[in-house]
Amino acid sequence: MVCSAARDNDGRHVGLPERADIAVLPCGAGDIKRIRGANSHFYYSFANRGGFVYERLVGTGSLNDMRLYFMSVVADAGWKPGIKILTDLRWAVFPLGFDEMAQFARDIDDFVQSLNAPSGTLALIAGDDLEFAMGRMYETVSEKSHKEAHVVRTIEAAVAQLDLDAEVLATIIATVDSHEPA
Repeated sequence: MVCSAARDNDGRHVGLPERADIAVLPCGAGDIKRIRGANSHFYYSFANRGGFVYERLVGTGSLNDMRLYFMSVVADAGWKPGIKILTDLRWAVFPLGFDEMAQFARDIDDFVQSLNAPSGTLALIAGDDLEFAMGRMYETVSEKSHKEAHVVRTIEAAVAQLDLDAEVLATIIATVDSHEPA
């Protein structure tokens, strides 16, 4: 996979790794893929029912790791324009400031536009005030990637916001949980 939409603060092209090291974890509700970054890892699963993708970031997400993770999801064969996204940030740490978050949003917007594949509604689950604030920043600077974006505090609020199949989601989450150390 080549991700070519990334730019530095001066607008110059910044190459990302050509391949993501992706492990596939079997799950009856939709296989889960795990990508490892420098100080974090990322899970995603395209649900086999309900038209959504579940994402979970674990650890300290650098700007390059976050670009790689999101671009890997969009480049995956399971991605469809209009898909709903539930991103679970309750295990994430963000050392990014506003300028980096704005750059990330622009990079994602550019990448999604280059593929002509915008998502549907995005729900970000934030576990604490910092993740909630980072999610709100992303919500305000992300213009073209999503039909709309919402930051919520609980799984239940995300399920309601996106009108998801809670049973399918619970199966995916339980499988991810079983691969994460407590």
